[in-house]
Amino acid sequence: MSDTEHGYNDGFLGSVDANFAAQLGDFIVRRRDGLISYNLATAVDDGNTISEVLRGQDLLPVTAPQRYLMHLLGLTAPDYTHIPCLEFADGTKLSKQTHAPPLNDADALSNLRAALGYLGFHAPDVVDSVDSLLNWSVEHFDMSKIPTRLPKYRPS
Repeated sequence: MSDTEHGYNDGFLGSVDANFAAQLGDFIVRRRDGLISYNLATAVDDGNTISEVLRGQDLLPVTAPQRYLMHLLGLTAPDYTHIPCLEFADGTKLSKQTHAPPLNDADALSNLRAALGYLGFHAPDVVDSVDSLLNWSVEHFDMSKIPTRLPKYRPS
């Protein structure tokens, strides 16, 4: 792995090119306040311990630096899959920072059904508990069903 080219194959996006000099530049591994950066902490935590990572495409820009740090530390990088993020109608990603509405913890089954629906999975109504829906999800997971762009978030 050279000091500038850090491409890899993503399980959803396919070939991802990452050139530090052209795209990323330098990145922080220890902050001024002495705290370890997210990239270094994640590299150490995931390297050699995690085999697959499924996360949102919003984290795509930090993957190459994390993989490079793993390489420098002699760790094995996991396989990465970056899927689309759920967005408001204006294209803003749903998150605490963008004031996405909180989920109702008392309605985990509906929350999980809604999340799966956005990803293109629709469990039959007879799957009527969180455990059975999670089991159904694992059995029926198919990356090819996930749309390249998720439908926009629709508040209930």
